[in-house]
Amino acid sequence: VNTHLAAAGLRATIVVRDLDSGREVSTSADQAMPLASVVKVPIAFAVLTRISEGVLDGAQPITIRPDHYGGDGPTGTSRFRHPAQIALEDLVMLSVSFSDNTATDALLDVLAPNQIQDELERMGLSGIHIRHHLGALVETPLESLPDSDAHLVYDIARFGPSQEAGHRIWQLDASQANIGTATGLV
Repeated sequence: VNTHLAAAGLRATIVVRDLDSGREVSTSADQAMPLASVVKVPIAFAVLTRISEGVLDGAQPITIRPDHYGGDGPTGTSRFRHPAQIALEDLVMLSVSFSDNTATDALLDVLAPNQIQDELERMGLSGIHIRHHLGALVETPLESLPDSDAHLVYDIARFGPSQEAGHRIWQLDASQANIGTATGLV
């Protein structure tokens, strides 16, 4: 599998687990990879766990202010033009069901990344590291260039690590980005 992926210029970390027997087939399952929307699931899990334990109130109204979150996403609360109050549990639903980055960032304002991390570790989940809000994912070099130069950013992204071994685009750098392993996520 890795040979075919590498020939196409791709990488993947994969775990397939039979839930009944526990048997697995995997490739590079413990290699940390930067996460985009997949990170919303462990964030939701941590928030819902705190709600179920009575630490957080699922009905707590959270104010979404477009001027605070930027409104850069394609769906959900990121498209709001006016402040709105939404219950904490409803933000979880928007985060996961609609891949709503603004709703996820509002969750991270209630339960900070380090608190999410503590919750995941308390639950025995390893291989996942939450480091930043999702609004940061749209602050890449691509957004600062005219469309005619977009190919330059794709080249940087494709060629990967700098001489210092971190990625030139920090959102793709496993030492800085939200990351997870396939094993940790499964």
